[in-house]
This record gives sequence, structure tokens and C-alpha cells, in this order.
Amino acid sequence: MSEKLVTVVVPCYNHQDYVEDCIQSIIEQSYQNIELIIIDDGSKDDSVKKIQSFEQVCNERFVRFHFIHRPNKGACATLNEGISLATGDYIALFASDDAMLPGRIASQVAIMHRDLNIKAVFGAVKNIDDNGTLIGKTNVAETVYDYEDILLNRAKLLAPTMLIDSVALKEVSPIPEDVVIEDRYIQLSITEKYGKCIFSSKEFYAYYRRHGSNTSSNIDKLFEKNVELINRFECDKKLKRQAIANNLLGYAISMALNNKTKAFKALFRALKYDVGVVVNKKLYHGFFNILVK
Repeated sequence: MSEKLVTVVVPCYNHQDYVEDCIQSIIEQSYQNIELIIIDDGSKDDSVKKIQSFEQVCNERFVRFHFIHRPNKGACATLNEGISLATGDYIALFASDDAMLPGRIASQVAIMHRDLNIKAVFGAVKNIDDNGTLIGKTNVAETVYDYEDILLNRAKLLAPTMLIDSVALKEVSPIPEDVVIEDRYIQLSITEKYGKCIFSSKEFYAYYRRHGSNTSSNIDKLFEKNVELINRFECDKKLKRQAIANNLLGYAISMALNNKTKAFKALFRALKYDVGVVVNKKLYHGFFNILVK
């Protein structure tokens, strides 16, 4: 069987300190049939110069290399542009401050080949700091998730590791430009359409860089946007209340060490939405963190 074409879409905005590591990690993938699309979304630093320094090697390494730099349009507009330009059978949306681990794409493509019902593959990450120093790991379970798993916050799917079927992704695109949690929007949209179709592998696929400008570092904003996202999708009233309660629970646990008042308020709100959250084992971890730290 000939190798399927994989398109890697890298949106970049003010990541001059990280984008070189990102590109190099894609160049070093063992999988050969790769198309690389980089879109600089109006960076004000030296990101464009750093990317341009790779143009020759990228043109030699990849089946197709396409670099665009233009005025700022925002994250969703940039992702949508990359998706529309992609010609691969599979697409990886990959942030320019992260880096791929060796063999990542080959492993994910092999999983997709084994089961044609799988529309996306995710995996585990190694966490690094600004300087690229390893600061921890985020493990995930090996399982297959459906729409309800995503909606109820039962799935652990890490954005830097996503590889997705191109046809499926384009069917649920474009991503609405007011969406902040783009990866979760994609997960919900794909599983709503295809059912149980997202595979989570235990394999480590990426270095996820944790720094102050990460979108995911703003917990308050992420929680509110998660609720907005839930309200975009169709489900019965009971399921929607459960989904919001579970997200409140996750928010409470995230806030447990930083703001106990917010954490307790979120727990009580979760119980009002759905008293059933008390059976969620995460609740006890949340209480433990709040009470003993």
C-alpha cells in the first residue's frame, strides 16, 4: 500500500523562540509522505525570519511546502485557511510552540490504516517549559471515544497530538471564528457525525510547551468558552445539564490549589446542575486538594 499523504498545518503567531524546534521536529519524522503548510498570522516578532530560514530544507524534505505570512486574522481563521489548503488524506493541526516526538506520524497513520472507522487519533504528551526542559508527562488511556464522552468531559484528548481524517475534518469545517477551543469543537463535531470514532493511544506523540501565553493557561476563560461550546451542540436537556456540571467539576478541580473560593462555588454550581456528579471520582480528588493543600 502506498503511503497516505499527511498534511501538517502549523499556525504561527509570535513564536520566534519556539517555531524552529517545531519545524525541525516535523522534518525529522520517519514518515516521508508529508505536506507542510505554515501560516504566520501577522507575527510582530522575528517568527517570519525564523520560518524563512527553513524554506530550502523544507522544499527538499516535504512533498509540498507552503508558507504564507499575512496580517493577523485570528486563530480560527488561520486554522480554516490551513484546512482549506490541505491536500493530504490526513491532517495534523499543530501549534508552532510545540514539537513532535520521533515516529509520531508513522504510528498514527498505522492506527488509522488498521481501522477505517477511526476518524482521528490522539495520544500522550511530554510537558516542557520555555527552555525545552522536561517538566512532566501527561498520560492517557487507550480507548475509543464517542460524542457523549466528549460532551460529558470524560475524554482526555490532547490537542498537540491530533491526527484527523481529511474528509471528516473538511465536512465539519469551517470552524466558527468565535470558537476559542477549536480542538474540542472538532472532536464534538466529528463524533456527532461519525459516532465512536476517536482513538486515544497510550503512545507519546508530542512535546507540549507550557508557558504564560498558552491559551489553555486561562482557566476562567476556558471554562466559560466550554459552556458556550456545549450550548452549540444538540442534546437533550438532561445530557446538557450533565455536561455543564461535569465541566464545572473540572473547573473546580483546576482551581482547587489557586482559588479555593472559586473552587467551592464551582462545586456547588455543579451539584445544582446535576447532583450525579458526586459519583465522579474526580470530585473526591478535588475535595482532597482543596482541604489539605
